[in-house]
Amino acid sequence: MLAKNDKETEFIRECYRYLRSEGLVDSKALGTVSITHDGIKEVEKAIIEPGQSTSHFPARISDMTLVSEQIRNPVNEIQNKRHVFLNKAYQLSEGSDMRIVSAFEITEELGYDQRTLERVYFYLEDEGLIKTFALGGKFTITHRAIKQLDEP
Repeated sequence: MLAKNDKETEFIRECYRYLRSEGLVDSKALGTVSITHDGIKEVEKAIIEPGQSTSHFPARISDMTLVSEQIRNPVNEIQNKRHVFLNKAYQLSEGSDMRIVSAFEITEELGYDQRTLERVYFYLEDEGLIKTFALGGKFTITHRAIKQLDEP
């Protein structure tokens, strides 16, 4: 539907096949394409560190030398929100044997909306920094997260 002609349609299919073979996108339902966790990381890297080549993107994409602030700022913002959320969870879990905290309590305290919570929570979970513990937004911080937060 994005293509104007057969040549563009084939190009989009080729891009999709490439991205899927690299594990950067996936399709779990007809007509939908979702970016994977690895895809998110690669896109953020290409935006935040322009000019740094990545193994997943062709040179014409990874060698971008200019990414506008309009694109870079939202990426920086969500990365910062992930960091703030994880730090808050770490602070609230100190002294707890299992380091169990509530995502909803943290979200309320930080003022994140539902969409931001989902973007932050699922990214941190996919990174192996938190693990869902129980229904109702309860989760634990992993040893990996503790090590990462304790590093200078």
